[in-house]
Amino acid sequence: MHWPGGLPVGPPLRFGLDDALILHEWTESVWWTSDFEAGRLVDTRAGRPTSSTVLDGSMLLPVRWRGRRLLLEPTEGSFRDPRTGQEIERWTPPADGARHWVLLGGNFRASVIAVNGDRMSYLVPDSDAADGWRTVAVLDHGGDRFSQVGSGDSALIVPGGRPVMAIDAIAQQALVRPEGLPLRIDGDTGLEGFVFRAGIGLAVLAQLGRITAWSMTAEAGDPVWERTIGWPVNGIWADPAGERLAIVTTMGELWLLDFRTGEVLARAPLTERLRGTRFSRDCGFDDETLATVVRLGGIVVD
Repeated sequence: MHWPGGLPVGPPLRFGLDDALILHEWTESVWWTSDFEAGRLVDTRAGRPTSSTVLDGSMLLPVRWRGRRLLLEPTEGSFRDPRTGQEIERWTPPADGARHWVLLGGNFRASVIAVNGDRMSYLVPDSDAADGWRTVAVLDHGGDRFSQVGSGDSALIVPGGRPVMAIDAIAQQALVRPEGLPLRIDGDTGLEGFVFRAGIGLAVLAQLGRITAWSMTAEAGDPVWERTIGWPVNGIWADPAGERLAIVTTMGELWLLDFRTGEVLARAPLTERLRGTRFSRDCGFDDETLATVVRLGGIVVD
């Protein structure tokens, strides 16, 4: 589904993307779409691939490298031409030998969180660096079991139930506070999503069907805003400037909010599975859940 105007209001454009799991904006009207095995460029105006070329490769991410827009294949350490699939350059991935690593990407930037022993490093590609990678931040997590929650271009690291590291992969910045970041979590279970925009110092955390925004420049305090969604969050994203926040719930509803204030700008159903289904007002659901049912096409009867 695609709303060209940016707001999920009115009927969307619909076109098939096969089994695409990853989507990145290549140009204003072209997307890069891929699954974990292959990908292609798609013209959103026509709803079809720009060419018949399908590029094989694991988790190909669009990046800007030496002044060119290329595709990064991180497990093999390969930069490839998006039109032909030709390998342009090869190098050793920074996560080589790491016992755990995570790739982040967005807005033609890619970065890696690599864990070696008690040391966690956040690294970004840098064509001027000797080995092609620059270390932005390092965290000694003391060997504690840690949780990680994110959104594809952001990550929150939570060792021992305490959030200590936040990463904005679009800005390629990391905030590390071993004593604890200025946001509160309800344990390390039920963490559903996290977005950090370092440029405005604001982060949004989704946990147990609730989203809260926190000032990451404060020492401590209450959330900047908070909102109950009522259902677990299945996905969360924000634009690079941190103006809009999009979330998808497990009920199949898309929410668009103002990132800085939490104001709901629009909501749209992504499924018709409840259309025409009747629910009694005394069925045990709370008012917020029943309102969601109605927005998704269900009928509430007294």
